[in-house]
Amino acid sequence: MTKDWLVKKDDLDAAAVIINKRVAMREDHMIEPLDLMLPFDNEELIDIPDWVADIAEYFVEKYGIEKGEQIANHIIMKYLTADQTIH
Repeated sequence: MTKDWLVKKDDLDAAAVIINKRVAMREDHMIEPLDLMLPFDNEELIDIPDWVADIAEYFVEKYGIEKGEQIANHIIMKYLTADQTIH
């Protein structure tokens, strides 16, 4: 993806601005964690924090649905894993 992602640094910076705005809005100055709720009647319910929704919305608007979701997911995982491989 890196070859096709020519503005990676700009996009990472934009995501950092979005996250920092959300952090500043909270009294505890912490980002909300990702919470997976238990399925109900075979429907998976996911409680998506505002910062995740904001990042996804930003990149979908910038790149379109397919590419925007791909980039948003990549950036969110990068921030959640601190660029470490998950085993």
